[in-house]
Amino acid sequence: MKKIILILKKSPLSYIFIFYLTLFFLLRGKFLFTPDYTSTDAYHFNASLKFYLWESLKSNTIPFWTDKLQGGMPIFAEGQIGALFLPNLFFLKFFSFVDGYNLLFIFSLFILTAGFYLFLREYRLNKWLSVLISFIFTFNGAISFRWVHLNLIQSFSLTPFLFLCVLKFMKTQKVRYGLLAALIICQMIFAGHYQVVFIAVFSLLIWYLFLHIGSPLKVVVREILIILFFIVSGFIFALPQLIPTYKLSLFSLRNLNSYYQYAIQLPLTWKHLLSFFLPFPLGNPKFASYPLISTDWGIFWENSPYLGPFAFPLFCFFLYSFFHKKLYKKRSFYYLILSGIFLLLALGKDSPIFVIFALFPFNIFRVPSKYLLMVNFFLLVFSALVLQLYISRKQLMRTILIYFLLSINAFIILYSVFTYHIFVNSSFLLNKPALMNYISDKDMVLNFNASDPWVNFYIKNGWSKKENINSYLFMLNSLLPNSNLIFHYRNIGINTGGLKLNGSAFFNYLLISDITETKKNNFTVSPYFLSVAPLFNVTKVLTSVKIDNLTLVKQINDPNETASYYLYSISQALPIVYTVPKEIVSNDTFKMNSSFLLKNLSNDLAYVENFRSIKSNNKNASIKIIENKEDVLKVFGDFKNDTFIVFNRNWYPEWDILIDNKKSTYYRSNIVYIGVYVPKGFHTIKIQYHPIYFKQGLTISFAYFIVLFLFIILKNRLKKRA
Repeated sequence: MKKIILILKKSPLSYIFIFYLTLFFLLRGKFLFTPDYTSTDAYHFNASLKFYLWESLKSNTIPFWTDKLQGGMPIFAEGQIGALFLPNLFFLKFFSFVDGYNLLFIFSLFILTAGFYLFLREYRLNKWLSVLISFIFTFNGAISFRWVHLNLIQSFSLTPFLFLCVLKFMKTQKVRYGLLAALIICQMIFAGHYQVVFIAVFSLLIWYLFLHIGSPLKVVVREILIILFFIVSGFIFALPQLIPTYKLSLFSLRNLNSYYQYAIQLPLTWKHLLSFFLPFPLGNPKFASYPLISTDWGIFWENSPYLGPFAFPLFCFFLYSFFHKKLYKKRSFYYLILSGIFLLLALGKDSPIFVIFALFPFNIFRVPSKYLLMVNFFLLVFSALVLQLYISRKQLMRTILIYFLLSINAFIILYSVFTYHIFVNSSFLLNKPALMNYISDKDMVLNFNASDPWVNFYIKNGWSKKENINSYLFMLNSLLPNSNLIFHYRNIGINTGGLKLNGSAFFNYLLISDITETKKNNFTVSPYFLSVAPLFNVTKVLTSVKIDNLTLVKQINDPNETASYYLYSISQALPIVYTVPKEIVSNDTFKMNSSFLLKNLSNDLAYVENFRSIKSNNKNASIKIIENKEDVLKVFGDFKNDTFIVFNRNWYPEWDILIDNKKSTYYRSNIVYIGVYVPKGFHTIKIQYHPIYFKQGLTISFAYFIVLFLFIILKNRLKKRA
C-alpha cells in the first residue's frame, strides 16, 4: 500500500490513468449516441466501421473489400476504418465489441491527456498545473463536442506526443526521437483522418520554425531539412495505407483536385468566437436552439472551441502579464502568436488570409474550423507557461487559488460536455431494428428520403427529453448506411465524407432521381427504374414516403408519431451473379459515366470500356457457380463459342481474373461491373480480390525501414570508431 501511495505522489500520470479507468467502468455497456444533423456519425459511421473491423479481426483477417457498401468497394483503401491503427488492432481483437469500442474512446482521451501533460512537463512546468491544464485541453469543446467522430479523436490524440518527440529531438539531437515522431505520424495516418494529420504536421512545421527564430540561417535550414526527413519517413512508413487511398481517389467522386469553394465550406464565423468562453452562446442542438446547418454557417460541433467560464478572465489576465512580465521578450509568447495564426485559418472565407484555401494542399479538405484543434493546443500551452510564472511556494495562497480556479474550470467543462452527449444502452444499437426482419443478407437496399424524419425531428426537438431519444432509437429503422455493416446486408449507398466509387455513386444518384413525387408524400418510380434496378442487384427500397407502384413489404410507425418507414420490394428474384449479354458495345471512359449509357442498359446489351464490339455473343453458355463470397467468385462453364460475361462485381483494378489458374484481362462493363472474355471450351473462372496496392506500400515501407535501420547502425559504428 505504501508503494502505491508513493507512486501516486511521484507521478500524476497514475491519477490520470485512474480517472480514465473509472470513466471506462462508468460507461461500460453504454454507447455514445449523440445525434448529428442527418444521423449520428457515432453510430452510422464510426461504430459501424469498427464493428466490421472487429468481426474481421476476430476471423484473423483484414477487411480489404466489402460488398455491403456501394454494392462493393475497397473499404480498407477508403482509410477511415483504421485497419492498421495499433489500438484498433489490439482492443478490437482481444475484447468484446462494446468494451473494445469504448476502450478505443477512453484510450484516445487518456493519450491526449498524458501526451499534453508530458509535453508541458518537458518545459519543467509544475506537475499539478500540467495535470489541470491537460484535462482542460482534453475536454475543451474543439475536441469533446466532436466525440461522435472517433477516428478524428484517434488521429489527433497522438499530436501532443508528436510535438513531445520533436521537442526532445531538438534538445538532445538523438535520432530515436525523430524516428519515434515518424512512427507517430504513421499511426496518425493509420487512424484514418487525413485532414487532422495534415493540420498536425503543418502546425508542427510552423511551430518548429518559430522555435528557431533568431538562429543562423544555416542552422534553421539544417534543422528544417532534418525534421522534414522524419516527416517524410512517417509518410513512407504509412504507404501500406496511403497508396491504396491514393489509387481509390483516382476512381472516386472526391480526389486531390479540389477547389476553393469546397475548401471554405463550414468555416468558423466571427460570432462563434464567443464559444471560447461560453459553451452555447448561439444555441444548443440538444434543445434544437442552434441554427440549421449551412455551408456558410458551419456545424455546432465544428465551431465550439469552449475553454471554460474562466477563459475570458484568464485572457484579460494574460494581457496584463503580456506587459507586466514582458512576455513579448520571451519564447513563450510564440505560442500565443501560433494560436492566432491557426485562428485565422479556422475563420476560412472570413479570414484576412482566405486566399490560402485556393492553394494546394489547403484546398483538399473542407471545414476550416478544424484548425481550432491547434488553436486551443497552442493557447493552452501559452496559458500554462504564463500561469507557471505565478506559482511558487512563497505565494502559497495564490498558487492554491490558481489550482482551485483551474479545477472548477475543468469540472464545468466536463459537466457541459457530459450533459450535451447521449450515452445509451449498447443493446439498443446492436439489436436488430424491426425492419431488419424483412431484409436478408442477399438483398441490396436503396435508401430514399430515409433520413428526412431524422432531420425534421432534429431541427425541431433536439434530444433533451427521454421521448426524444426514444424517437431517435426508432429511427434506426431507417437503416442508413453504414449501419448495414452491423446487420450483414448490402446497401448501394455509403456514409463517408471521404472517398466513394464514382460509378456506383452516379448510379445511386440516377436511381433516386427516377423516383418522383406525384402528390404530397406520395411517389412513383419510372419504368426505367423497375427494369434497371434489378440489373444492379437493388432488390429493396427503404423510404419514409409512400411509393405507389412498388410492392409494400412492411410499414412501421413510431408510437410517438414522429416517423413512419416503408420497405418496398422491387423484384422477388435473387440478386444477379452474372449476365451473358447478346451484344457488346465498346465505349470510352468518358461515356462510361454518361446518362445516355445508363438509359440504355439492359441484360441483353453491355457497354464495355476499351473493348472491341461484338454484335452477336454466345448466349448458350452453361455456367455453374462453385463459390460466391464477397471477395471471391468462382464458376465453371461449358462455352460452345467465345463468350463475353459480365460479372456483377464492382470493377476495381485490384481484382485478379484467373481462367484455368492463368491471369486474364478484364474490362469495366456497364459503368461498374467486371467483364471477362472467355475462349471456347470448358473453363474454370475465378475472380478474387487481391490488395495489390497495400502489398506495394508494405514492400516499399519495409525496404525503407531496413535501409534506414542499417544506415543508423552503420553511422553509430563509425562514430564509435572515430
